[in-house]
Amino acid sequence: MDTTRYKWFICFALFSAASAQTFHVVAPKTLRLDTDEKIGIVLEGRSKARVSVLIQDYPGKAKNISETVLHVSSEQPEIFKVRLQPSAFPRHFLSNPSPRKYVLLTVRSENFHKEIPIPITNEAGYVFIQTDKPIYKPRERASIRIISLNEDGLPSDKPFKLQIRNPKNLIVKETDFNKNFRTLSRLSFDHSYKFSDGSELGEWSATVRYGYELKLNTTAYFELKEYVLPIFAVDLKAPKIILESHDNITVSVSAKYFFDEKVKGLVTFRLGVKEETPNVIFFAVIGPKEIKALADGKPLAISRCCAVSDEDGKVSFELHPQVHHNAISITIEIADPRFAGSQATRTFVQRRFMSRDKAFIALERRSA
Repeated sequence: MDTTRYKWFICFALFSAASAQTFHVVAPKTLRLDTDEKIGIVLEGRSKARVSVLIQDYPGKAKNISETVLHVSSEQPEIFKVRLQPSAFPRHFLSNPSPRKYVLLTVRSENFHKEIPIPITNEAGYVFIQTDKPIYKPRERASIRIISLNEDGLPSDKPFKLQIRNPKNLIVKETDFNKNFRTLSRLSFDHSYKFSDGSELGEWSATVRYGYELKLNTTAYFELKEYVLPIFAVDLKAPKIILESHDNITVSVSAKYFFDEKVKGLVTFRLGVKEETPNVIFFAVIGPKEIKALADGKPLAISRCCAVSDEDGKVSFELHPQVHHNAISITIEIADPRFAGSQATRTFVQRRFMSRDKAFIALERRSA
């Protein structure tokens, strides 16, 4: 037996009777429902003894969950299996909302009687789930593989249920895997789900529910998104190693269309530090102005191009169009380092007011 198995069975409990006879009972520190568990008994002193091992619900002791009678010899330790069948427990015992439940292990022999409460759990076995890709497109088929193992790392015959949920957390497909179509020789089970044209875009999930009353679960996540063919390629060059002694960091970028013509446009560099945590801490944003304006298709000079939002999240800019300007196009882009790669951009168009009836504004001048 390998060492990992001993980690699950933290067990040594010593029971002694009289000076002429000593029992050593080895049991798991936690018993699992509907799973074979091993209990060992070692006898010292007398050559043979009749031993009764009883497991009952605790603290009520209303029903016998398991009962084993065996003859133990001092020459050979006795190791036997017990299984806590959920149906053997008193009604409502397992559904009780108490955080932890116990059974009572009782070992009896001539001139010997010992009881010890042991906690029980419904966590048994291992289930692994994986998908063939992290991202899918509409009309594609997702292949899902499920591996169900028992505590010994062998294929499990316990039933489980697969649930596929859309980004709104709604179950769109549910499949039961039970003993009727399972064999011990099968290590994994394959399942497929085809996305329709109208499937919700976003993060999907595949959840396997297993264990007693299917209360345990494991989940794999994947994304459904439309694929947009890029119209140009971007080449970014930066130093492979940056030392503290470096005063400057040189970063260059070039872009070309797929027909090999250079791209003319604006670029923004966001420089940050990524440590062990997945979040990046940005310390510099280098790029175009946050506001640009065109007057009749030509650039309009702006005295203050950048602004910081106030407590209400509002920003203000000052523009100076000329009388002869017919239309002004204003483009605003946020520069928030918390949302790298997903900055919001909005364009507004303002046109010169034209009065149909040639109205005018009258100004009244008064002297003090």
